[in-house]
Amino acid sequence: MTMTYQTYPMTVADIKLEVTRKPVKNLRIRMRPPEGRVQVSVPLTMEDDAVHRAVLSKLDWIRKHRLRMSARPNPVSLQYISGDTVQYQGRDCELVVVEQRGRSHVIFQGQDSICIFVKAGSDAGIRRNVLDIWYRRELKAAIPPLLDKWQRIMGVQAAEWRIKRMKTRWGTCNIRAKRIWINLELIKQPAHLLEFIIVHELTHLLEPSHNSRFKILMDRNMPDWRQRQKELKQVQFEDRSGS
Repeated sequence: MTMTYQTYPMTVADIKLEVTRKPVKNLRIRMRPPEGRVQVSVPLTMEDDAVHRAVLSKLDWIRKHRLRMSARPNPVSLQYISGDTVQYQGRDCELVVVEQRGRSHVIFQGQDSICIFVKAGSDAGIRRNVLDIWYRRELKAAIPPLLDKWQRIMGVQAAEWRIKRMKTRWGTCNIRAKRIWINLELIKQPAHLLEFIIVHELTHLLEPSHNSRFKILMDRNMPDWRQRQKELKQVQFEDRSGS
């Protein structure tokens, strides 16, 4: 039987919320970029007064994170034309578009230039897809060495891993299936941030929640993980709302 979740608005002080009742054990607050939209998941039996009190106790935290989100620069909407700036493994690269008759492909030139070869008349969507295919291939090659390294160190084994584009998460872990998902956007970031996400998701195979044990395991394996996490929180994804 399909569970229908109940979602409704609520206002606490000056903060507008989107409350969703679902079969969860504890109340959970999420902040959604870019404007800091607040979503609250609550247990089915939790009274609205209790939800109100719980959110009220977190107002300082909510305001702090909304302010930080609003201070970030707006994500860039690319046109995928020569002269655009695209990211690859932490580098800002100039995009060069070359129209030709042959097969579409991408070449990384030197340290600061990415060349896309496409058919004449291709639009921004086609050029973006060609670049995404290359990004996916590059990330697919970058993950296995890091995964093998950390599985040996941590004594844990993922059953499989996959790549997909995600709007709000850098990685996820299906504990039951032991499956790890890695965000395609990570190929644009420095390698040490991809490594952090791999360690983070592998740690979830040992500890599903973000409790003190999870943090102890992260501290043991990657002492600077908090700094890496902080770096990722400053990243804005490309704006694809118009695509």
